[in-house]
Amino acid sequence: MNSTSECGFSSLNSVLKQAAADNANITELVQGCQTICNLVWGTGNPDLSGVGANISYIMQFAFIVVFGPVFILTYGMREKWGLREKVVANIEKLHDTFIDSSAQLTIPVSVATVVRIKQDAPLYEIAFLQSLTTMQFLGLLAVIIASGVTERRKDEKRILLLVLYGLMDFGFYMGLIGFLRTSQASWTHIRELGTVCEGYGTIIPGFTYAKGAHFPQIDAFSSPASLFQKNGWIAIGLLLAAMFGLLLGGWILWKVFLALISKKPVPLGIISAGLTFGTLYCLVQMERTRNVMKALTGPEFQDNQWGFGQVVSLFLWAPLLIQGMWYFFARILDRGSEDISAAATKDVEGVENGPQAPDSSVETLTVVG
Repeated sequence: MNSTSECGFSSLNSVLKQAAADNANITELVQGCQTICNLVWGTGNPDLSGVGANISYIMQFAFIVVFGPVFILTYGMREKWGLREKVVANIEKLHDTFIDSSAQLTIPVSVATVVRIKQDAPLYEIAFLQSLTTMQFLGLLAVIIASGVTERRKDEKRILLLVLYGLMDFGFYMGLIGFLRTSQASWTHIRELGTVCEGYGTIIPGFTYAKGAHFPQIDAFSSPASLFQKNGWIAIGLLLAAMFGLLLGGWILWKVFLALISKKPVPLGIISAGLTFGTLYCLVQMERTRNVMKALTGPEFQDNQWGFGQVVSLFLWAPLLIQGMWYFFARILDRGSEDISAAATKDVEGVENGPQAPDSSVETLTVVG
């Protein structure tokens, strides 16, 4: 919850509005109010980046690696490694479980992100949320793409559900991207705040602004002669570039589509691995942002406090782990029962066959006393 500082500011937006209205110098504004930096960046948010939630994000990345490129590698090498069909089937079930569990975390996080940024969130939270939602979106795509390697065709309802997972997360993720588009004045003031507030300059979200496009007046088709003038060549160049970009983009999308439906481990593995590297980069950015904020705020940093939400976040992956352990120990018990059954069958066969008759080809030696 945002609080009003001693200088009368309540949030980042109030600082930017005041600076724009008075055309104020950011350096003088910060020097006159030392609490602006803490107000603009905040002191952490345990619900977002608390210690339990942070561990949960790291575990999510580890599972993305396992059920993304590693899953594709395992499935592609199952025959060479001698994996039994039951083992492969259990791995596929775990893969589906992780997709559902990941979506149950990723989609609510993306929804909460849109809600939070509408509440004048400080820059630290916006930067952390940008890395977090990007990591989870790329990770969800990595594991959904990995599911295309299985030979057993998934149910149509399951395919529709996976598509809905991706579309819902993408829609709310675009809400965050749209929020990061700002005016040139706000973008400039945020950069100035990052320079004046020592140490905070490394925690700035990816705000962007669009400059006004100023194209020369093109009358290339007013007459045949004007087509070969300077502006005419510009018009032709822009038209050719647009056509080339459209064709290239369509060709890339077509190749990606063919790779997704091919069920071949190599192309699917390359795509999934590329998305996984993207999640790794975002995870590193998250940890860097959190560590910088912890160093700057010192004892005021709130995210190292354990609470109810931290424990809940940490045990979010408990059902997946329990299911994995169940399959693992069930496999051990199955192998033990198979060995016992094989030994019992061997003993029964030995009893039914009775003692073996001596070989007639062996000569009997008689000892004469």
